[in-house]
Amino acid sequence: MKKIITDIKSLAALLMAGAALAACSGDDNIVEELPATPTQHTYTMTIEATKGGDAATTRALALAGKTLNATWETSNEVKAYNYTQSSAFTGSLKPQSDGALATLTGSLTGSVAVDDIIYLRWPSVDADYTGQDGTLETIAQHYDYTTGFAQVTSVDGTTIGAEDSSPSGGPVLFTNSQAIVKFTLIDKATDSPINATQLTIDAKVKGESRLIQSITYPNTYTLGPITIDRTSSADNVVYAALPFSSQAHFTFNLAATDGTNTYTYEKAGVTMLNGRYYEITVKMNASQATPLTFEAKEADASVTFNIHTSTATNPVEYSTDGSNWTHYTSGTAIPLANVGDKVMFRGDNATYAASSDAVSTFTCDNDCYVYGNVMSLVSPTGYETATALTAGNTFCNLFKANNHIWSHPTNPIVLPATTLADYCYFGMFDGCTNLTKAPTLPATKMEVGCYLQMFKGTGITVAPTLPSTTLANNCYELMFCECQGLTTPPDLPATTLADECYAGMFALSRNLEYGPVLPAATLVKECYTAMFQGCTKLNSVTCLATNISAEGCTAMWLSGVAANGTFTKAGTTSWSTGVNGIPVGWTVNMTDISKVMPLTFEAKEAGASVTFKTYTGSTLSAPEYSTDGSSWTRYTWGTAITLENVGDKVMFRGDNATYAGGGSYDYSTFTCDKDCYVYGNVMSLVSSTGYVSATTLTAGSTFRKLFEKNTHIVNHPTLSIVLPATTLTNSCYYAMFDGCSQLTKAPALPATKMEQGCYWGMFSETGITAAPALPAQTLANACYMLMFDNCPHLTTPPALPATTLAESCYAGMFLQCSSLEYAPELPATTMMKNCYYAMFTMCGKITTAPVLPAATLAEGCYMSMFSQCTNLNSVTCLATNISAKNCTYDWLTGVAATGTFTKAGEMTGWTTGGNGIPEGWTVK
Repeated sequence: MKKIITDIKSLAALLMAGAALAACSGDDNIVEELPATPTQHTYTMTIEATKGGDAATTRALALAGKTLNATWETSNEVKAYNYTQSSAFTGSLKPQSDGALATLTGSLTGSVAVDDIIYLRWPSVDADYTGQDGTLETIAQHYDYTTGFAQVTSVDGTTIGAEDSSPSGGPVLFTNSQAIVKFTLIDKATDSPINATQLTIDAKVKGESRLIQSITYPNTYTLGPITIDRTSSADNVVYAALPFSSQAHFTFNLAATDGTNTYTYEKAGVTMLNGRYYEITVKMNASQATPLTFEAKEADASVTFNIHTSTATNPVEYSTDGSNWTHYTSGTAIPLANVGDKVMFRGDNATYAASSDAVSTFTCDNDCYVYGNVMSLVSPTGYETATALTAGNTFCNLFKANNHIWSHPTNPIVLPATTLADYCYFGMFDGCTNLTKAPTLPATKMEVGCYLQMFKGTGITVAPTLPSTTLANNCYELMFCECQGLTTPPDLPATTLADECYAGMFALSRNLEYGPVLPAATLVKECYTAMFQGCTKLNSVTCLATNISAEGCTAMWLSGVAANGTFTKAGTTSWSTGVNGIPVGWTVNMTDISKVMPLTFEAKEAGASVTFKTYTGSTLSAPEYSTDGSSWTRYTWGTAITLENVGDKVMFRGDNATYAGGGSYDYSTFTCDKDCYVYGNVMSLVSSTGYVSATTLTAGSTFRKLFEKNTHIVNHPTLSIVLPATTLTNSCYYAMFDGCSQLTKAPALPATKMEQGCYWGMFSETGITAAPALPAQTLANACYMLMFDNCPHLTTPPALPATTLAESCYAGMFLQCSSLEYAPELPATTMMKNCYYAMFTMCGKITTAPVLPAATLAEGCYMSMFSQCTNLNSVTCLATNISAKNCTYDWLTGVAATGTFTKAGEMTGWTTGGNGIPEGWTVK
């Protein structure tokens, strides 16, 4: 029996090793020093070489849907190095035919032995990634550097035999030495294409570039940004070959120009791997270099700026050409005689208003577009980089009731401030009915009344993103009141509220059909007062509050909404009925509030401490932690957070796409020294502010071994661990809870499409009693492998509805589950290699096997499937072709002494014993 367990663990190790080799074969190995060999022998080497779909490509590149296909050409010349002996071969290999699969042969001089790993590289010249033009055709001709690893299987005189170095062997799989990325460039403010004539790309870690510009083999390379120059007729799709010097989580920077405007993009925590093909739509921010501008949409327009001179005491200037600037006199009309004529403004005043009644205001007497950076009124020369407002009421009512200003089709209004001031944008666009596009609002910390009435009565159709989780009194009050074009609300991620923060926010917006998820657990004074009042189409609200006792917190908040709708609430909260609570006639749903909580540890024992450790060489961004849910502090990896009293908590959030690296020991893990409850949404580690709605994982091994061997974590009596991802990645939950012996309840797993190894060993050696539902119909190699290995208390398996299998998909899934009472149905009729290998080994309580309907078996598909199921006495197997290697090896060893075996009537090929039909059983 020990041998069965050892064998499946070995299979797991082999599969993991293959995955790791594939992940790194196109990465840092390209710059390993490979000195010349000390002794020289000449050999003929012949290998089969292949592409690898969209994850690894070779020569000629062609896009088919979302797959990047590749082929060899006979003119290719492949260089070889002995990776094991760190010695270079002279000579080369060449394809003998064009196509995706080719035979490479040639003469090599060097030193070699059986089992050596041979590193293969095409083209044989040094790599240079500069000078790209953004087309896939040019990448195929000049930048498609590829590598493969072959393992020597024989050295016979002057002939070398070799195959792919992965456990499965076969043709050598060549992978790109670089990622190939298809960028689609979009103006974030206008959703229009950016037809870039130049795109500069960089990927940095701690301020240093990780992009390789060039490589001089074997060991010299240059790092830095890659600039792609394109023709003046360029479109908004740019292809780039991007080689990375590490697999770290980058800060990705793009800068583009279309010859008129410049655009930028920055995103932290980006993971891209060499050898992969990516398609990315990038929404870029327009340059902030244009001052606040009015452009005539109609002829004979004029623009007037009435300045409140008691606050705006410094000069304001204007220009009609962007070069010559003139002192402006308050109240003077600047004529724009022709369509397209412009006037720009700049100034040097910290604020333009003293209060909502003492303001500076722009007016137009005919229609004008308005765009550009409003900070030009604050800093006449440094506005391009200015992001801080320093005085209250800065732009209060600046455009109020100006029905003649319009959103420009491509040029946005820019409000770049990330540091706000009290009432800084109060009523700024109030009543601007022709303003249809809201500017981007990047601030993450609110101030009192900062967005009060900002877009009230405008024509905006899409609300700006509101990323802030730090609110202030009245900050969003009446912000979108009377916005009749608004149908979709922005997300409101804050979990800690402020007085009147959302009061009247969407009132009288009659086309709004649903509200944003409201995740805050505790409401405060008048926070939701009249929030949706008069939203006559509103028919869906999700409010997860558990404390709604604050004064006026929901007063009239759902007055005048649709007669029928759905209200989703936290299961523990008691609401009243009516306009101050849940509308009469609405259906009520309940949800688990754990989804809106960040990942949380709560002391079950006094004096517990929680530590989050990462791996040696990690470049992960340190997460933040909080003990009150409001104040967050940057965490130092490996620091123990002590929870002195029972009930004390610590919460974690971060912005890393994955918490593991490419090596076997490269992962981050939580440890506790005493018992702690664990609950909340694990996506708070991936998206610190957007985790409530996050359902997509983007990097492999995301939470690999996150809680491994943490025997002190315990399920909370009422709160849950939430794993909401519906889009998974390879090995994303690999061994996540392995060895958590006190974990008795598994979190829900909603994904319906598996990825390789995604649930591999996820609950191995835990205390769970019932498996979560597994609704996936689309499986992947090893996706459920060892998922419930040695779960001694598991009594109930999940349904397994998939009819299309993958290699090793269920291998060892219930290995040693001694309390499992029955096996689930297995409806698939087409077997795959090792698909059910050791699936129920040592499940001693199972008496009846599920019907096995497949007619033709595959290699290892039933191997050890029911071995040592000592009470199993009924098997129905309808196979008529069992010739595949090891397909029934050891599958019924150690079952009950007597039983019934039902087979296909025409099947005569069964043997007797543990590899066939057990001795002493009745055959039907």
